[in-house]
Amino acid sequence: ATPSTSLNYKSEREDDLTPLLDLVGSVVADHGLLSSALTCLKILSRKEKNRRSIELGGLKKLAACADFVSNVPSLAAECANV
Repeated sequence: ATPSTSLNYKSEREDDLTPLLDLVGSVVADHGLLSSALTCLKILSRKEKNRRSIELGGLKKLAACADFVSNVPSLAAECANV
């Protein structure tokens, strides 16, 4: 996704990241699903309003995800890029 062509990126509206943060904060054995959720979070985090909306609980979920996927390089990299 290219921010310059994304209608969502141009929107001033804050996106609800809660479902994605809940997903990555849980133990998800499906690496494809987890990778997709992390990619969505990475893309949505390009908007400043979305980055600022992530509270401590969301950061803890991302940290738990990073710990959980530390032995899977592709997922660890995607998590680090959120």
